Amino acid sequence: MIAPANAAIYRDANGDSYYNACANGLHVCGVSDLPDDIQPYTLYNFPLVGDASVFFAQAKLIASCDPDDADFMVDLMINGSSYDEFPTNRQLLGLIEVLRRSNLKNTANKGCAA
Repeated sequence: MIAPANAAIYRDANGDSYYNACANGLHVCGVSDLPDDIQPYTLYNFPLVGDASVFFAQAKLIASCDPDDADFMVDLMINGSSYDEFPTNRQLLGLIEVLRRSNLKNTANKGCAA
């Protein structure tokens, strides 16, 4: 899977993923599938400026999947707290990046700071 341009993958010195949700934006979270380690980890953060809830609603519409088919959860983070979430999988995750780029382009075309 290709990492989205504005996303950060969180790894410690050993290369292991760890949990570090963004304060405002979308947080893509996975859970280790090892039987002795069920800790959540941060896969990507999509930091957003402005109303993240609108972007979240759009992302949920195009990138949510059945929970049984999910690889990750996407959290709506506002001021460091999770307000909503939806399940997604590897195949749909790229659509969030496409949507983010589209929103950045539309914001720039309106003369707004992204």
